Amino acid sequence: MGRNSKNFNRKDKKKGKNYLTPIKNIKNSSFLKKVLFEMNKTQMLLKEEKFKKKFLSNLKGYYLIRRNIFNEHYYLENNLDVAKSTLDPLLHYLLYGFYEGRKPSYNFNSGYHLVKFRNKGKTGLNSLIKYILDVKKDNKKYKEKTKQKTFEEFLTESYNSPLIYSEDFNQYKSCFNEMKNISSDLIKIAENLKDPPLVSVIMPVYNRENVVENSVNSVLNQSYPNIELIIVDDGSIDGTLDVLQGIKDERIILVKNKENQGQTKSRNIAIKASKGEYITYLDSDDDWDKDYILAMMGAFLKLKDADLIYSGQKMFENRNLFAVRFASFNKSLLRNQNYIGINTLLHSSKIFKEIGTFDETLKRCEDWELLERISTKFKIYSVPILLSNCYEDHAKNRVSLRSNISYCEKVREINLKRFKSSIENKPIFQLNKNVSIIILSCGSVEKLKKTINSVFKLKLDEWISTIVILRKSDKDNPLLKKITNDEKIKLINTNNEEDKSNFLIEKDIFDSNSDIVVLRDNVILTNETIGLMQKYSYNLKNCGLLIPQQIIPGKSGLVEKLSYYANPNYEYDMTPLLNQNNIINMDKFHSGKVLELNQGILSCFYIKEDVFSKINKMKIELNQLNDFNKEFFDSIQKIGLKIYNVSDAVVYCEF
Repeated sequence: MGRNSKNFNRKDKKKGKNYLTPIKNIKNSSFLKKVLFEMNKTQMLLKEEKFKKKFLSNLKGYYLIRRNIFNEHYYLENNLDVAKSTLDPLLHYLLYGFYEGRKPSYNFNSGYHLVKFRNKGKTGLNSLIKYILDVKKDNKKYKEKTKQKTFEEFLTESYNSPLIYSEDFNQYKSCFNEMKNISSDLIKIAENLKDPPLVSVIMPVYNRENVVENSVNSVLNQSYPNIELIIVDDGSIDGTLDVLQGIKDERIILVKNKENQGQTKSRNIAIKASKGEYITYLDSDDDWDKDYILAMMGAFLKLKDADLIYSGQKMFENRNLFAVRFASFNKSLLRNQNYIGINTLLHSSKIFKEIGTFDETLKRCEDWELLERISTKFKIYSVPILLSNCYEDHAKNRVSLRSNISYCEKVREINLKRFKSSIENKPIFQLNKNVSIIILSCGSVEKLKKTINSVFKLKLDEWISTIVILRKSDKDNPLLKKITNDEKIKLINTNNEEDKSNFLIEKDIFDSNSDIVVLRDNVILTNETIGLMQKYSYNLKNCGLLIPQQIIPGKSGLVEKLSYYANPNYEYDMTPLLNQNNIINMDKFHSGKVLELNQGILSCFYIKEDVFSKINKMKIELNQLNDFNKEFFDSIQKIGLKIYNVSDAVVYCEF
């Protein structure tokens, strides 16, 4: 926590002021408990001096923020100091987090609003509360002026920002209609199946007597004709088993655990009992629209090379639709933060033979770990339809947010470690054409040394014609002279005090019969980077420029500028830019492999010899948060060529 937060924690804990008992799953308690809990919060606000003046307005704002802006799971996961305390998370945010620039949810930037909407004068209202009340007052005018999003805008925005909240639904009306049209088209494809393959539905259940029947019926009422439903009762001690035994349908296979073994083990038990060619999942407190499986099978028939597909999902709280979750498949985001609900998956059962089933050492977030494992070996597609429904507060025994966070952290670490290990252990990808490597250097010599070492580590000497270093400043540095003491390295000093961030690359500085790889001096190449960039440059239609995943570290202050949804404490690909909308021509069904761009950050890229001969020179801007190299990108597009970003090729950027 910040300085004020620590004081708040230390002093008020002794006084018992503004503290709640550890957060429990109150939403699923009795009505009386809910009322008492809300009274407790109201009493808590009354005790806080900052809220006493204009208390009713502050109270109204508190609940508006909780409903429209604040995401408790996000706030706790990204602020472990708050998660470890017993503070009410929203109260902490209002009193301290907002003023410290902490984000309350995936898509609300506290720092921006703090500057723009800080109160002038003493109004008796918390700054953020005043802002949200003003927004509420002007909400009707806002909705009337809101421009409708095109479906392509929706698909490209979703790549970095998977959540759309109810207050923004008006912008996406035509997009939601298009998703319905896609569903209808996929249903028609599946309806033509003469011999529909068996689909196994996996459903673990524990103490869900009040909601499980709805979930089971949503499976049994599916329009797809060939399903089996494997339900594993995980030692329920309420009336769940009685409810299940009362549902008579030959498509149900009911497995009873003698004692509670957890949802991960129960899912694996169900998978072992399944016979389907395809596997899908439904939690026992959620449900599907009746055509869900039919539409998803239509997508599988359409996407011939797919191993796993996933769709979007409607999110409900208190039976009210509060958000829609969908993202075009983004491998970097999946490693950083899960955005794919298990109830939206359909995949071939053959996957398990190669990679195994759910990791039983994980009690929670096991679906995220499995998804990431699948993504490293199999083809995944996103399917933009909305036929799956998630109820955030439906069941009485949903896992509390605080207990879930440690598992999220564990799975994230597993995913990132696995990814890095797979990158490091891959063999060096051999080349078919010579390349010249140009390093743009204006940073520390130590970082430059790491970049050069990552080039030599590839052992591609016979294919690398020359290494050119365009260096600004300190050309007489002894370490610089030492690391450039190689016959293949050409050091060119381009010092210009008035223009330190611009580099001009012309054909007379490198081997004109080679392709070009341009690196910034903070880039670390991986084994396959150059080879894969060369391969895609020649295989992709009209490729003018090829950019790899450019991974930046967490806690760099940059991740949150690239994606509202990503966890800023962990690494992320900086190539697709949310605020600049630099993705164009996004595939309706996206595999996460290739994106087309119209501008972007360039720390590493590949350009073919014949392409460079057409443009003659390249002006690269390293202060890239200003213009995103639009001029250079335009020069490529003017000659009828395209700029691609490929996720298979990876570099790491140090800051």
